[in-house]
Amino acid sequence: MIYLLWRYREAIVRSLQLRKKAAPKKATPETLFGLDVRQSSLPADVCAEVLRLWRAGDQRDGLGLLYRATLSHLIEDYQFEFGDHLTESECAQLVQQRQRQSEKAPQPDAAPQSGEEARRPVSAPLSGFVHQLTASWQQLAYAHRAPETTRVETLCGQWREAFANGH
Repeated sequence: MIYLLWRYREAIVRSLQLRKKAAPKKATPETLFGLDVRQSSLPADVCAEVLRLWRAGDQRDGLGLLYRATLSHLIEDYQFEFGDHLTESECAQLVQQRQRQSEKAPQPDAAPQSGEEARRPVSAPLSGFVHQLTASWQQLAYAHRAPETTRVETLCGQWREAFANGH
């Protein structure tokens, strides 16, 4: 009996871990920073709408749409638990922290630590994009300085690479 327990210990441990009750999922926010982050509120082609708004002179709504679409996908696809108690910069820092953790992640055959099973890793390009978009959004929202049109077009391209291909 001892031999069997020792021989199949890894399978037994995995079986017991699967039986542990998962922590109840926190309700995803519907708004952050006054922005509607529900995926149902987003247009089918986010970037086309962003660029349409931008070119029509509605820069705040255009960049705001790109920012809230990004937050929405980070919440839904990457299980980030952003809340109104965080600033935009703190949200970007959480993305960067996850990216750093992803780089240091253990080998695929290692068992995930508690609460990490559903956490999707963040790539360096995605982390960089979130940082750049957050900075552009803050400049427009608070300093009333709009980025160049080429910058918004670049951000839209990065958004497509990060989110549109998988959705």
